[in-house]
Amino acid sequence: MGDLLKDLARTRPSTPDVDPERMERDLARIVSLPRSSYRREWAGAPSFRRLLPLLVAAAVVALAVVAVPSQPPAQMGKGPEKWRVLSRVTSLMVVGDPANPYVVRFASESDKWLAAEGQTTISQVSGTVMPFGPADDEKWKAAGSPSRAPQVGGNHDVRIGPMKPAVRKTNYPDFEIAPGDQMRFDELAKLPATPSALMAKLADLNSDPRQSEVDRRYRMALLAMGMMAANVTVEQRFAAYEVLLGLFVRNVEKVTLPNTREGIVGVVPSPKTFQFKDVETQLVLDPDTRMPIMRRDVITTPQHGLAAGTSISEEEFVLLEASNSDPMLPTGVVVNGEVESPIIER
Repeated sequence: MGDLLKDLARTRPSTPDVDPERMERDLARIVSLPRSSYRREWAGAPSFRRLLPLLVAAAVVALAVVAVPSQPPAQMGKGPEKWRVLSRVTSLMVVGDPANPYVVRFASESDKWLAAEGQTTISQVSGTVMPFGPADDEKWKAAGSPSRAPQVGGNHDVRIGPMKPAVRKTNYPDFEIAPGDQMRFDELAKLPATPSALMAKLADLNSDPRQSEVDRRYRMALLAMGMMAANVTVEQRFAAYEVLLGLFVRNVEKVTLPNTREGIVGVVPSPKTFQFKDVETQLVLDPDTRMPIMRRDVITTPQHGLAAGTSISEEEFVLLEASNSDPMLPTGVVVNGEVESPIIER
């Protein structure tokens, strides 16, 4: 099954019938939290170059996690169309006494709405940090069920328990296609729609000569997948998919995720992580639509009591869609107020 992705590329289906105006609007997004830089100190979460979305910073990464209300927006807005990215974010971190550590798991959802005039991110409605498994729970309780625990190998503490919700609104339309690389909402439509031209454009965005080959390939893959999660056209998304085919170092068989979604998996080399070694990055894609399903970091050897194959950080794209609805903000939360971080000063 190792050639599945290449076979799919050679048998690329014809472009599906779509409304041309919708294709024009089918432009950008990318998950996640009010992002600044992303640092790998959070559980296998990628280094400054890595994703995932998912955890934002100060000197060390302050995870600003994004989540959504339990009910969908009740009213349709009449404003400009938005691109909505609903994603589920998880990450593991090793904490406690270095002689007897345990693993905690951060979990939340992210609801980000991007439009030409700005964006809204609803964060930490469901965010929580708790022991990962039964053995970890026993160690946490034996330590007195602390509300914060020191990172193993780090200089900060990890807050354990629920995270307070937060809302951020901005009036700039920047879409982060990869950590540290942003494009204006209205610029995404100008990205090339052929694989060779798109590869050249992504190379321009990833031109740091200090990068190793592992970092370069990983970064290019993040840029391509970030573009696929944006409101680009069908042709642009297919071009990004074909770029990814050339970046994969290994193809994995078709997989069924716990929520029964099916996808095909390509592997790119993973840069070093904060607490884990022997990590590979898997990109899960829908073979028909070329929409991204999940990006995850997986350990290939047993570590810290975790079995090989355990996902130490991941971002699953639950919804990627155009919408004219307005997000429903959680009640009692100050817009652009303080965001509670799971990573705190010791």
